[in-house]
Amino acid sequence: VMKNKIWKNIPKNEKIKISPEVKNIYYHTSGSVCVIPRDDKNCIVILDPLGHKPTGIKELQGKDTTGVGNDWSTIWSEEIQQQYKLSAIAIGKELYRLFGFTGIFGPDYIIEKTEDNKFVLRLTELNPRCLGTTPYHTINALIANRIPTELVYYILKLDSDGLYTNKLLSLIGNIDNYNNISLYTKGCFYIKICSPTNSKKIQNDMNGFFIFTGQKIIGPFKNLNYFDIFSKNINYQKILQYFDIVDKYNDDWIMIYVKAPNKGDILKASLVTIGYIIGYSNNAIFSTDRPTVTRYGKKLYDLVITKMYNP
Repeated sequence: VMKNKIWKNIPKNEKIKISPEVKNIYYHTSGSVCVIPRDDKNCIVILDPLGHKPTGIKELQGKDTTGVGNDWSTIWSEEIQQQYKLSAIAIGKELYRLFGFTGIFGPDYIIEKTEDNKFVLRLTELNPRCLGTTPYHTINALIANRIPTELVYYILKLDSDGLYTNKLLSLIGNIDNYNNISLYTKGCFYIKICSPTNSKKIQNDMNGFFIFTGQKIIGPFKNLNYFDIFSKNINYQKILQYFDIVDKYNDDWIMIYVKAPNKGDILKASLVTIGYIIGYSNNAIFSTDRPTVTRYGKKLYDLVITKMYNP
């Protein structure tokens, strides 16, 4: 590396950082970690789960995208889970030791598949702040019946004398149990709706709740509770009867929430995300064995896009 003549043009007071190359990239993933102080030297570290976060795929938008969403519908292998747990806790404790850092940070990883078919987490960066995934991790915590790290974060920052932090820790209980419940409980998903490749007009208002049957979407339904869509016991037949809709229920059905532009809006090609599809599913949205969308997830996305753009 240093034989390249370009480095001679670097000012002497500048530093050059060289990182080892990751050759066999299997998947991208990211976590969320919360550091809770106990005294000047010690802290507690609690974890949110790793998601499946495919990047650079064309199956959804028809163009390369940096990220298309995140899926916690499936759980990573024990090999990856243990690496995440050990590394995230170690990083959290080191951040506290070096900088007195408390609250939420997000470690981003590349998963490398080695020549002997092992999977190794490679840390790429840290985001020392609340994250774009923080609201979804709150949903994941409520699904798992655990205290959300987002709530812990707010209490840490507002609790000047530590009184409420101590009460919170008594509710959290055993930290190892908390982390295991977090890592091994399935969660929600979100899919980003990216801008079209060509200028398009929004033909239908897609903001609201829909039922996805695996083959079609029914809705929108108004006046439903946002957190009801993450319940494990949604009464779909009751919803259909209330809205005077007759349809046959099956196990593939899920409730989704769509956030999209308004009817009549004209969209142009852009790098900006224009909306989201959010839900909780027993079926994977993003594939577990390669960074792409499943047929189930692709069907859902296509139905939403078609209804949004077509009269």
